[in-house]
Amino acid sequence: MNWLSKINPRRISGEAWKKEKFKAASVLYGFDPVVRQATKVMMKRMWYRHIDKALEKKTTSGDARHWKKMAKTFKHEIAGTPTQDTSALLNWLEAMPSKVKRGAITKEDYSEWLPRFKVYMMDCEKNATQNYILKNKLTEGFE
Repeated sequence: MNWLSKINPRRISGEAWKKEKFKAASVLYGFDPVVRQATKVMMKRMWYRHIDKALEKKTTSGDARHWKKMAKTFKHEIAGTPTQDTSALLNWLEAMPSKVKRGAITKEDYSEWLPRFKVYMMDCEKNATQNYILKNKLTEGFE
């Protein structure tokens, strides 16, 4: 049973709702080691495997669907206002599926963009709990 099932959202005031969201955020920080392990497995499956394959120059035209899904997920998971770096990566990532499909990945992609993207995703993995809390506005009103 989760904490939300004990609360009737129609009968809770705005201030009480903020307190419950703050409690949920503190529980996430308590389970941070478990969250980190789960995030590591998920990131390897969804992101690193395909980035590493591209860095090894072993992509095929069938991998385009993975890159398309990665672009869609990346765009959906942006928390807050994207920085200039995040926007640049998003623009590059949205163009990547067509490059992979045609087999037209450039030297610039191999030398600059793919390593930069991998470092960015590793940073996101380290800050997964904070990003989740920011994205879902769990500490809204308590900053």
